[in-house]
Amino acid sequence: MKNRLVTKIVLYLVLFITCVFVAFYLTNISVQKKLIEEFEHQYANSILQQTEMALEFSYQQSEALVHALKHNPDIIKAFADGDRELLGTLLAPLYADWEKEYNVAQLQFITPEINSFYRAHQPDNYGDNLSFRPGLSQVIETQQPLTSIESGVAGYGLRCIIPLWEQDRFLGACEVGISLNKVVEQALKDQPGSYSLYGLSNSEPEKLWGHDMNVTLDPPDIEKLHQGQAFFRNSPDNKLTMIMLPIKSSGNEVIAYVQGELSRDSILRAEKTAQTRTLITMLLALFLLCGLVYVLLYRALQSLKPLQEAMKTVSSGDLTKEVSFTSRQDEIGQVTADLDQLLRKVKTVFQSLFTTTSNLNS
Repeated sequence: MKNRLVTKIVLYLVLFITCVFVAFYLTNISVQKKLIEEFEHQYANSILQQTEMALEFSYQQSEALVHALKHNPDIIKAFADGDRELLGTLLAPLYADWEKEYNVAQLQFITPEINSFYRAHQPDNYGDNLSFRPGLSQVIETQQPLTSIESGVAGYGLRCIIPLWEQDRFLGACEVGISLNKVVEQALKDQPGSYSLYGLSNSEPEKLWGHDMNVTLDPPDIEKLHQGQAFFRNSPDNKLTMIMLPIKSSGNEVIAYVQGELSRDSILRAEKTAQTRTLITMLLALFLLCGLVYVLLYRALQSLKPLQEAMKTVSSGDLTKEVSFTSRQDEIGQVTADLDQLLRKVKTVFQSLFTTTSNLNS
């Protein structure tokens, strides 16, 4: 009976404790997943912000460089005189230094007819019409400066375009463009993961720089990019975190984008390790707790053994049995003492009856 009672109590306790531990474990797993997601979101956001800051800094650099040209009287005079040879002599060493130090990819002077007058990056290529470039056309038309990303003959550049005058005479425009490829490369080269830069000047994305991507963009991804939304999501197999950053022109049109892929292997390993450790800890705690409960119940019910033996003897008709006292001061010890006292009183009653009966017979 004792063993059956102990077994039942322990079984019920194990079931209850197991339910509590399972609920706690599932809650812990849910919290871990949320923390991991929050960490991934923060990290992805930091990469997006870092890239955006690099683009903004390059815009500021291009503005500073083009204004340096604007305030050089020799350069302005050569352009005003239409002296392409002198302009090339003045700009060639300047462009070489800027190309190395600032990643300048485009340095150009444009006529009011939106024709290229001189390209420091392609000195022998001039005279072509550039009216296909909306930003440049806007500067020529409005005679107001503009900072924007545009794709031209020399590729994509973060360009600052300013109008030029000689006194009241409108000369055309001057632009300095910093290579978009170099800006993105420098911003992301030390970051973990794989990154690529794509242009959208054609109907299909054109890879400009970077690694080959493992995940192909879905139509909803392309739609978000064209809407100008920067976003990140996990790949279908949850092994990669994809980062997407659209790059807009002055007309708020997305003409390029950065795609990044971050491996989630280390995160998944850390998540699995944390889950395994939590599970092992809970199982050990469950076993220890159940073992402790079993020992305590066994010791508690062991004190009832004298009561069980005494009741068995009394039920067989032997009233001479005495109950052994225990040293326990709890309820079990009190029950043992009360039962021993009861048996003593019963024996006293029977002895009194026996004595009375004997006296009557005599």
